[in-house]
Amino acid sequence: MHAPGFLKLLCFSDLHLDLAAARRIAAKALVGNIDLLESAGDLGLNGVPDPELYRVLAKPGVPVLAIPGNHDGDESFERSITASGWTSIDSAVHRHGDFFIAGHGMRSNPDYAEREYEKFLAFAASIEQVPAERLVLVSHLPPRGSLSARDRHFIGTGRRKMAISRRRYQRCPLRLRCSRSARTT
Repeated sequence: MHAPGFLKLLCFSDLHLDLAAARRIAAKALVGNIDLLESAGDLGLNGVPDPELYRVLAKPGVPVLAIPGNHDGDESFERSITASGWTSIDSAVHRHGDFFIAGHGMRSNPDYAEREYEKFLAFAASIEQVPAERLVLVSHLPPRGSLSARDRHFIGTGRRKMAISRRRYQRCPLRLRCSRSARTT
């Protein structure tokens, strides 16, 4: 771990069974002195995971935090991260040194949208107590107004969608450099 007040986090998502991309990420974690790896979902495809992909990402010896994406499958996601020694931060806050990493994934089954509304509200309330300058928020939910027609049904049309669209986010004081996917780095 780096000095207090500093965190080197490598966040990735949407690998969709791409083992070559997973190997590139693992190599970067190994040589880049990374403190944490963060999977923001969609390692699998249509609910089917690749156990080798999870093993490759666990090899560098860097802790891995994870949230599910809509392609990970609900039960297969839980089994895969448990078998790999990863930590789920789906609707949870994980403390790492001076930082709080909070995650909110996207479950595969669109019927869960209404059922998980209360869980989402509790999660949102829990991050309100975290100092903004120490919060890293990881989500598989697309930003407001950017939902593609293909993914719109995963959010649903009910209370959860309204809560997401009404939420006002403060400007984050941290400067982050993000990559769209492992293929572009």
